[in-house]
Amino acid sequence: MTFPIKHAEHILDELIAERVIAAVDVHRIRDLERTLGVLLSDIDELSDEQAHTLARDAIDRALGRLPDYVRSVDDDCPLCRELGASTS
Repeated sequence: MTFPIKHAEHILDELIAERVIAAVDVHRIRDLERTLGVLLSDIDELSDEQAHTLARDAIDRALGRLPDYVRSVDDDCPLCRELGASTS
């Protein structure tokens, strides 16, 4: 029995996503978002909902920068340097 290519791609994507998520401390990120939301809610001009939305958006922007950061880390890996040079 063979898997259709699309099914195999989906399974591979899911496995990779699980590994990436496991490498990130998602609980700490969620705690940071909650803490930031609480701190922002102390600003009189902001409702609690606005404060938590601002916190969520700030975390989302930071997470959006993660791929570039991960690829910029110089960990003295010859293969990483080679791959980085080939994509530049």
